[in-house]
Amino acid sequence: MSTGSYTDLLRALGQNESGNNYAFVSSVGYLGRFQFGEEALKAIGFYEGNDGTGAIDFIGKWTGKAASFGVFDKASFLASPAAQDAAQQAWFENIHADLKQLDLLKYVGQWVDGGQVTMSGLIAGAHLVGVWNLKDYLATGGAMNMRDPYGTPVSEYVKKFAGYDTPWSLQTAPSAISSGGATPTAGTSVTDFVQEVLRTDPWHSNAAQLTGELSGKFAASQMGSQQAIDAIVQAAGATTSVATLTYQFFTGHTPAEAGLDYLVSPNGGNPHNLNSAYYQGFSHENRYINFAMSLGKHGEGSAAFTQAYGGLTLFEATRQAYAEIFGAAPTDEKLNAIINSPVDAAGLQMTRGEYFAQYGQDGLGGVGTKAAMVGWLLSEAEKSDLGVYARANAAYLTDLADGGPYAVDLVGSYGSGDWSFGG
Repeated sequence: MSTGSYTDLLRALGQNESGNNYAFVSSVGYLGRFQFGEEALKAIGFYEGNDGTGAIDFIGKWTGKAASFGVFDKASFLASPAAQDAAQQAWFENIHADLKQLDLLKYVGQWVDGGQVTMSGLIAGAHLVGVWNLKDYLATGGAMNMRDPYGTPVSEYVKKFAGYDTPWSLQTAPSAISSGGATPTAGTSVTDFVQEVLRTDPWHSNAAQLTGELSGKFAASQMGSQQAIDAIVQAAGATTSVATLTYQFFTGHTPAEAGLDYLVSPNGGNPHNLNSAYYQGFSHENRYINFAMSLGKHGEGSAAFTQAYGGLTLFEATRQAYAEIFGAAPTDEKLNAIINSPVDAAGLQMTRGEYFAQYGQDGLGGVGTKAAMVGWLLSEAEKSDLGVYARANAAYLTDLADGGPYAVDLVGSYGSGDWSFGG
């Protein structure tokens, strides 16, 4: 029987550490609700340190990751519950990774020093004295019982915080994913799913809220792995899906792993990745249009796209692209609505066709204009989850959540005629 939810664990641990006071600073120098030291914040990329003092004083340099939460120094960290909560989640995830690496998860369920070892107890114990001292405690059956600077033994935390739910052990869904992807592997975590699909650190500012919400709900048995993956796939609409859908249309396959990271990940070597500050000002449709323009007019897909669409009118090109993306040709009425409906573009009134041409910069019949049109159609398909491309992409990202393949033909591998939509 569970001692409580993951939220209950955080509340109990925070009470023990600081009275759940985000502004608390201990006499030793540890900070905030969960009493972070310099080494912990270094480990999760919030703090660089290197101040040369050897003291826990936080007078060194804070990182760009901390700055994304508005943290530039000790005072701003203490003043930011959001930053501390994100740091806590990242720190516990780091602890969990260390527990796996040191093979300490094998102790879960065993009895050590008169108490049954649980995941939450391990997390709490490692938070108190570090994972290596925790390992010594477990390996010696409790004989080596390291204490923190205030005299609290690791055994107290391992036992006191035992039995709470945690986010790190999702159970396999009993049936295959409804979107057509594979069933996720037992034991894969929400953070793994986020990292595989969104291509970013689960506790990066762009993903931290989603990661925290899904982890908490799963730990509280409010959702299963199927629902968690569905939510992550939906969240990928403005990032990973931009890359997979546009590359599918213009090149016939999704990007390779390194290419996908370059396009999407903050750590992929591209300062203009889809999670970067550069793209934060782009609307959903403008992200797709920008990528489509890059591929269809100038990039890897330009030769094939020009050959297939260059000789067509915008009306004809839209019909052909719509049939490709949605799986069925639209009616003339639908085409007229797409191309001739009035739109407001930065205060200027124009038709949507003229809006595409504004991006294309080569006239209503130009290749750039048609590429912009394709980007807009892909955006609409993804937002509405209609048609072969959108549904095949959702199935593909479901597989990707569990470490699925790269550089695949979405439609050939995941498409279904049942998903056709003519509008």
